[in-house]
Amino acid sequence: MLVIGTFEQTLELEQALVEIERLGVNPARILAVGMDTAPDPKASAEKRSVDGIEVGLACATASAVIGASCGFALPWGPIWWGLIGAFGGFAIGYAIRVLAGRHAGTGRRPRTPWPEVAVFVECGEELGAQISGIFRRYGALSVGSHRR
Repeated sequence: MLVIGTFEQTLELEQALVEIERLGVNPARILAVGMDTAPDPKASAEKRSVDGIEVGLACATASAVIGASCGFALPWGPIWWGLIGAFGGFAIGYAIRVLAGRHAGTGRRPRTPWPEVAVFVECGEELGAQISGIFRRYGALSVGSHRR
């Protein structure tokens, strides 16, 4: 059986490997491979970012629901107050995102993840479940197995 886990390069990874060796797995049957990170950290951060339109639409949806709900008790009715809420919510959400974008450089930098490590352990069927449990207990990002 082949058990595969991916980890961030942390102390927990080292602890998991030591515990697997204590189970009796030969170190020659353990392979840890460091994965390459994106060559340009700015390019990977720009893949998916929230822009002002998305924030504006989210606020417009919430404001339209609130406006329509309140509109049942107000003179113009729920349709007009829902539309007013939608336009007002979009303007507020878009403005918040634009103003927050100006100060993006002054805030806290997002955490850059550690490089990932893939760990392959070749073992018998009886140890497969234990090794998967060890991987999960020590914070594996993902765990998989393959029976031969």
